[in-house]
Amino acid sequence: MMIMFQANQKVIIIGEREGVPAPTIQDCIIDGKCQVLYAVTECAVGSVAGSLDEMTLQKVAAAAGQDLLVILGSANGDMAVQAFGEIMKAGQTKNIYHVCEQPIKELLEMDKYEEEIGMMEMILDVADITEQLERMRSEN
Repeated sequence: MMIMFQANQKVIIIGEREGVPAPTIQDCIIDGKCQVLYAVTECAVGSVAGSLDEMTLQKVAAAAGQDLLVILGSANGDMAVQAFGEIMKAGQTKNIYHVCEQPIKELLEMDKYEEEIGMMEMILDVADITEQLERMRSEN
């Protein structure tokens, strides 16, 4: 599926320590393709039932109504689905993707992606993450 992003797309990056951290994702974004409003690396293991930090949810809520893209760095499909649900409750639309999903790669410098994220992509179950997020987007 081809997704069209705006020039200078507004983005919130929610990385994950056990997955892909936010600074790594942000380093790979092509200059001028995105305006990063907020970037944070969450620690799912140390949080209450894997929930997102309150500050992160406040940033998402503050950006509600804008044409926003949320990029996740979740370590697995279950964590991605949980983040998706919390982001939706905070008022964001279903424009929520994992950094390893193909539409997001259009916004990234692929040389940097291979260097910074390529190894994680081989470790992560990207097919499961993608399948679960596609299901969430179609249901919401």
